Amino acid sequence: MKDATADLTETERQRRACDRDDLEACVAFGDLARHGVDMEHDAKAAWAAFRKACTGGNNEGCVMVALFLEHGIGPVDDPALAASFYNTACEKGSATACNNLAQMYREGRGVEADIGQAVGLLERAHAAGLASATYNLGTILDAGVEGHSDPDRARALFTEACDQDHSRACLALGRMLFAGRGGAKDQPRAVALFSKGCEGGEPNACSWLGFMNERGLGTEADPERAAELYDRACTGDIMFACRNLGTMYVNGVGVARDVARGVTLLERAVAGGDAPAAYNLGQVVETGLGGEPDPAYAAELYESACDQGENRACASLAAMLFLGENIAQDYGRAAALFDKACQANDPRACNILGDMYRKGEGVPVDATKALALLTRACDAGNASGCMSVGTIYFTGEGVDKDLEQSLVYLSRACDGGTEEACKLQGFVETLLEFDNPLQPDN
Repeated sequence: MKDATADLTETERQRRACDRDDLEACVAFGDLARHGVDMEHDAKAAWAAFRKACTGGNNEGCVMVALFLEHGIGPVDDPALAASFYNTACEKGSATACNNLAQMYREGRGVEADIGQAVGLLERAHAAGLASATYNLGTILDAGVEGHSDPDRARALFTEACDQDHSRACLALGRMLFAGRGGAKDQPRAVALFSKGCEGGEPNACSWLGFMNERGLGTEADPERAAELYDRACTGDIMFACRNLGTMYVNGVGVARDVARGVTLLERAVAGGDAPAAYNLGQVVETGLGGEPDPAYAAELYESACDQGENRACASLAAMLFLGENIAQDYGRAAALFDKACQANDPRACNILGDMYRKGEGVPVDATKALALLTRACDAGNASGCMSVGTIYFTGEGVDKDLEQSLVYLSRACDGGTEEACKLQGFVETLLEFDNPLQPDN
């Protein structure tokens, strides 16, 4: 005789078993209903099934009730009640409940924030072998949240979770190896870990793997492979990847040059809050790559990026305001922006601001401040700054004339490719030889 349930879907079989008070079937049906397997997504039906399982004493059902309460998936949104359910389920041995409750304590949702309590719960879930708890504990110890700092153990925890195929743990471990936190740097191993995380479905691991391939870090440089990985990560909403892929399309690196597509990708990253993307896009529209220059839009992009801490954008906006080309000239605001970028160690900004103080453009003439800024620019590798400092010491502009000091800075400017500095360097060398003639042999 044919089984009456043979033609039923798994979802329907579990629903009927739940109706017969099979509590494990209630949990199974609830999970199928919330994911819309063989039926429309039905949070209400899932909630009812999980509640029935929990009321009947099924701990897994109670964990799911807590999850629904925590995130407001069903008819009730009550994080505090969720914490209570998680606590009970954790005490009854659910590692998942302990882990989820720990995250609530970490973030202060439904309970008062308490990192110590979170760590204790994560230790408990980690001891039970839950990879996500092992990873979460590692993130606290790696970041040193509220004094809970132990990079060595964090590395060990990420290793353990990655070995259990937790993709984010593989990513986290790769980043530690890349930076040398909690042990020695190991870029080739970091590449292998990013690859494992990427294949495991973690888009940010794909992004990091793309970065390593683009720069040739821990592996042979492979721009084409980098572009493929960035594309995969961008599809997963990793804005860093969208930005880098967009820049590759603009420059024709690793892909056929396609400025329009590059701009689209950069705009997506900008919309996602990526400040360096706003700077990169500003560069494209300011110079008119692939179209007419749009100074107003470029200034808007630079300002947005600058406000988010992208100091290259501060310097670029300052340069536009200083020059006053296609936007209103504003020396005062330019000086303030150059100062912001200089304080963030942008040598170009230090150099231009130093010249402004030297010439009194938008700021009072201040030879001492000018020399300090120009020296800072030179020390950071700005050849123009070195040229200016060498000239100041040569002429004695606001300082005692010092040909030997002048020669030091002019030599650095010449080595940096400033032809004018090379010429002046030769002249200063001649003057020094004249002032200090060689003595004849006795």
